[in-house]
Amino acid sequence: MTTTDAPSRVRAPGTRQFAAGLTVNALGNGLFLTVSALFFTRFSGLSLVGYGTALAVAAGAGLVVGPLVGHAADRVGPRRLYAALLVAQGVG
Repeated sequence: MTTTDAPSRVRAPGTRQFAAGLTVNALGNGLFLTVSALFFTRFSGLSLVGYGTALAVAAGAGLVVGPLVGHAADRVGPRRLYAALLVAQGVG
């Protein structure tokens, strides 16, 4: 009976930092959606239906833009594109 070693994993440099950045971004987006729902429905007078409609329109736009962003990631690389989109999100 012979034993074989588990295949070694090869990681690109910066993989953990990239994953940590994705996690922080997802947490921030989730917190923003929660707090903005409370703000828009309690303080600005927007109804829940209006807020839900706005989120649905944004989700539809995401479905349309998704393939375009995927094509751009294929052309310039996912890390460069993600970094550029994070900068654009921070500026906007």
